[in-house]
This record gives sequence, C-alpha cells and structure tokens, in this order.
Amino acid sequence: MFQAKELITIRSGVLVLTDDQARRRASCLMPSIKAGAYTVTAPVQIKAGEVFGINGDVDKYLADRIINLDPKVNASRRKK
Repeated sequence: MFQAKELITIRSGVLVLTDDQARRRASCLMPSIKAGAYTVTAPVQIKAGEVFGINGDVDKYLADRIINLDPKVNASRRKK
C-alpha cells in the first residue's frame, strides 16, 4: 500500500481502493476481477494523505509523490 504525499493523478492501471474511495471515483473506474481492485478508465486523482494500492510497477512520477507503507521495503531502504 502507498500513501500520497501530494495530489496525484493516475491515468491508467489497476488501483486497490476502499469501497468509499471507489464509490467517490465510480465514473473513472471499472471493477476488476480481484475484490477491491479497479481498472482506471479515466484520470483519477488521489488526495494527499490517502492510502491506496497499485497493481504493477510504479513509474518515476508516482515514486516521487508517494510513500511506500510496506515495512519490508522501508527497512531495506534504510540499510543502504
């Protein structure tokens, strides 16, 4: 899971969202096969502080604007 540091726009891919997050963005999403996962069909904005998931790779634009909440990833970065 990730947390947005600032307002971000996601234009494609599959997001993992809560029911409330998906409901507020219903016109931009299509439910995916996996529960809680939604395919982006139109640009989706994620507000600063919101927690969400992304299925797939994170590009540089997003990587600079999100915090990875996975403790394993954060621990391995601290060791470098």
